[in-house]
Amino acid sequence: PFDPTLRTIQMELMVVMSRVATPCELRHQNPNALMPEATAWCEQQMDALTAELADNGYFILPGGTPVSAQLQFARTVARRAERRLWTLHRQDAVEEAVLSFINRLSDLLFVMARWEMQQHAHSEERWQAFAYKRKR
Repeated sequence: PFDPTLRTIQMELMVVMSRVATPCELRHQNPNALMPEATAWCEQQMDALTAELADNGYFILPGGTPVSAQLQFARTVARRAERRLWTLHRQDAVEEAVLSFINRLSDLLFVMARWEMQQHAHSEERWQAFAYKRKR
């Protein structure tokens, strides 16, 4: 079910790599462009999947199905990439659209992993409840 979504992600990540590999003073010459609505697209995908998810109210341990585990792994790689992009940004400006897309991408991958688990009726393994969601 994720084939079109993953294809779009792959295509946008190729653009991101091209943009990041180009020094900012030469970026205007780079013909590759992130789709203008990349961040909004991630949010729309998340909203559609989240509408089908049960609220969990706790941190979960990654894993479950092989697909869910791979999506969780991809999420951690996206978070690491985001941190590295911010480090690069201090030396050579990274476009806001790239930073925003990578941030939302990691969130999308997390939601996709949860959706995958629930679609296959795998229970999510609780790690710790959210302190701010505890009822008083």
